[in-house]
Amino acid sequence: MKVSTSLFLSLSCLVAPNLAAPAFKSRKQTLASCLAGYEDNIIWKDYSNGNYTLNQNGQRTLRQYRAPAAIFYAQKPEDVVKGVKCARKAGVLPVPRSGGHSYESLSSLNDSLVIDLSTMSHFKIAKDQRTFTVSPGIRLGNMYTSLYRANPTFTFAAGTCPSVGLGGLISAGGYGMLSRRYGLSADNVISAKVVLASGKLVTSSPRKNPDLFFAIRGGGGGSYGIVVQYTLPIIRHKYYYLAELWYPNVQDLPKVFNRLYQWRQKGLDRHHNTNPSYDGYDVDMQFNIYSIGDTVKLAIQYHPEHQSSPEHLRKILKSAGLVDTTEFEWKFGQHNNTFQTSVLGSHMFFASSVTVPKNETEMYQYLEVPQLYTNDAYKQTRKGRSEYLRGELDVNGLANVWIKSVERARKDKQNIFIQSAPYGAKMREIADDSAGYPHRAGVSFSMQTGIYFKHTDTPSSITLAEAWLLDLYNNWRPFTSGEHYQGYVFLEADPRDFYVGNWKRLVKAKKRYDPEGVFWTDLVPPKKDGKTVWFGEGYPHE
Repeated sequence: MKVSTSLFLSLSCLVAPNLAAPAFKSRKQTLASCLAGYEDNIIWKDYSNGNYTLNQNGQRTLRQYRAPAAIFYAQKPEDVVKGVKCARKAGVLPVPRSGGHSYESLSSLNDSLVIDLSTMSHFKIAKDQRTFTVSPGIRLGNMYTSLYRANPTFTFAAGTCPSVGLGGLISAGGYGMLSRRYGLSADNVISAKVVLASGKLVTSSPRKNPDLFFAIRGGGGGSYGIVVQYTLPIIRHKYYYLAELWYPNVQDLPKVFNRLYQWRQKGLDRHHNTNPSYDGYDVDMQFNIYSIGDTVKLAIQYHPEHQSSPEHLRKILKSAGLVDTTEFEWKFGQHNNTFQTSVLGSHMFFASSVTVPKNETEMYQYLEVPQLYTNDAYKQTRKGRSEYLRGELDVNGLANVWIKSVERARKDKQNIFIQSAPYGAKMREIADDSAGYPHRAGVSFSMQTGIYFKHTDTPSSITLAEAWLLDLYNNWRPFTSGEHYQGYVFLEADPRDFYVGNWKRLVKAKKRYDPEGVFWTDLVPPKKDGKTVWFGEGYPHE
């Protein structure tokens, strides 16, 4: 694969914590010499090269415009080993990138060697068809379609956006529309092959390197090593029933969210309950609020173990009080308001902001995305924040804050979104310390919010929008737990709030597997008083 037409290297003086720092010219020469023979796999820093400017940041959420020294497209695990060793030798940061969806572009740091995994395309189903091995750079849409082609019931518990890379998703946790039945993506990893800071390739599993296995599943990406292959279980699930409810009047938010909250609190977690409103493990949903277009959407997926019907889904929604009111509308019309589809149709439904899939051809066209992008069609600029809701909530108070947020956004012509999803069911059964991801017991809803920019927006307008979002966030923070999801990272947060009770064990893993601090992101604390502040120590007040 040829990805570079220009051999141009420009490195600044920023180096990784605790790495030896050769002279500036020597670092340039060292990196170029060490990577000799890989010229067709490298894009060097050169703003006149369109390939560099297209790929210097991730594919999405470009708020932080980074400028890596070079982008190295690995083809196989041995290439990753080479990249890590060369980066260390040259005194630059090795930064892994799978899909490039970091909300703060943490997979593309300034003056680093980005080791891009999107061109590692390994995918293989085991002979017994119970597991599959896959490269972390595969995008979710391509993983889903590969599984579906092997068997229409095959899938994996992961996210909804087809262009997200699997590695970044698992390193954050990985919530999706099957999580209430099967858990997070991180909960469904059997083992992984990881390149350590030393360049050594090791296997990580519950028995082999267990602290590393704990850390790479929800403990944050790019901090402990670079995963080059996962072994994952194949989930077999056949029945999917979908619906979307639309509430066009934002003033109805307190009613709608209160009914949804009460539904969950009264028994959404009860498995195999004969009351159709309590099929808790069988129901996942997204609750979306927008300042532009449709105001409030509730997208629902009903995925029972055994065959059911669209009519049963309607009974579930009615018993929850979500459709027994005058303020809702069926998004797809009164006579096609719930429908049955395949697992591929379900993925397209949520990935496309609830478009009803017509046939398999349309599903493949939508979900199969380029592994390596050649244009900026998928690029998006936004700033996001994440929160969790726990315990008894002031539902009306929070809903009214949301109303004011939407009304103010419309007045100020800001494009915002708020998305929430119920937790519980299988999520509640898994221990908080089973993986790096800690937000389980007691969590009732996850929540993320964001504000979109345009590529043409001026720095002053972006600064204004970010200030607007911060003010908005401060208004609803009293209703939240103060915890954050690493997959929706924002740099203003204390890093410990992403990992809470699992922080100390992540510190242990960092010290053991990266004692020199070779892997580093903005979430890893900086040096203090001339000494390295280890991940988890001395930040921000100690």
